[in-house]
Amino acid sequence: MKKLIVTGGSDGGPTTYTGILKKYLPEKGIDVEVLPFDKAPGPKIIRNIAYIFQIAKAASGDSIIYTRDPVSTGFPALLASKIKRKPLLLKVVGDYAWEQGRQRFGVEEGLDDFLKKGDYSFGVKLFRFLQRAVARASVRIIVPSEYLKKVVIAWGIDERKIEVIPNSFNKEHLPKESKEDLRKELKWGDEKVLISVGRMVPWKGFEKLIEAYERIEKETGNARLLIIGDGPDLVNIKEKALTSEAENIEIIEKLPHEDLMKYIKTSDVFVLNTGYEGLSHLLLEASALGTPITTTTKGGNKEIFENEKTATFFEYDNVNDIEEKVLTLLTDNEKQERLSKAALRLSEQYKESNMVNATIELLSGLWGKK
Repeated sequence: MKKLIVTGGSDGGPTTYTGILKKYLPEKGIDVEVLPFDKAPGPKIIRNIAYIFQIAKAASGDSIIYTRDPVSTGFPALLASKIKRKPLLLKVVGDYAWEQGRQRFGVEEGLDDFLKKGDYSFGVKLFRFLQRAVARASVRIIVPSEYLKKVVIAWGIDERKIEVIPNSFNKEHLPKESKEDLRKELKWGDEKVLISVGRMVPWKGFEKLIEAYERIEKETGNARLLIIGDGPDLVNIKEKALTSEAENIEIIEKLPHEDLMKYIKTSDVFVLNTGYEGLSHLLLEASALGTPITTTTKGGNKEIFENEKTATFFEYDNVNDIEEKVLTLLTDNEKQERLSKAALRLSEQYKESNMVNATIELLSGLWGKK
């Protein structure tokens, strides 16, 4: 039986990317074995070495090693693929060097400017070298958007190796209850609810969103802002919310996927002030839930949505623009309904089966070359 060794985070449930692979690929004769890095034994350095041999041991028979990270698990996967002489398949959902540079090494530029500049600290240069090495060693590279394809090409990678397979979602895991029934379940009143979900990192723009919400709350007099997520900037964002002039801001660190979908469906507007986005899985789910969306044109967002037709766009971190777009959606019921229906139709293009079939076709081609 053919075998796909998947490296990366935890195993995940059926709604995660790994869960989807584990659910469908065995039906096509492909065994999926997930090797989470956090379950490798030993302290940090020992764990990295142990992880290399753990991957190599699993890669027996007719195997392909599939890594969903170009550095932290990607480099061990690369070494294991060399040891066992197995093909390496890479999925890229972001520029690891830029993300780490923003969080740890004082990088201030956006990703587009970062890709054009080479004068950075040793740490950034090291991560750039590692992600490029893993990408070059991979037989194929999967990206979820044309934007990320351009990012990987900017690393110096041959575009013929890169396959665009958009993200997807499973409608079975979305709540079936009506918005009205969910409001009663959550014990929400008639306030206008804004929701934003994402990892707490500098480029997600939660602090500027809070500033915009201060004005929105004053204008409406009856609003609530929910921010859901976790990450390195959590403390700063909580502090921003506590010192804000606005009263109704709630920050929730973690929610089960089922509950998160209920919160999104029940909200009046999904707002994402992001300075970078590969292809947002959450925006796809919000579309399928019928929640009107306003976001930026950054990254892959403009590949999914069309301004004023399936969502509305604002300028990243522009407080005035965020305020204007959100208030328009909150007060214009006809526009809310029109965008909601259009986004629901759009979401049909991102069915789970489409992503699974494209992935199987790619894998079949790789085994066919062996």
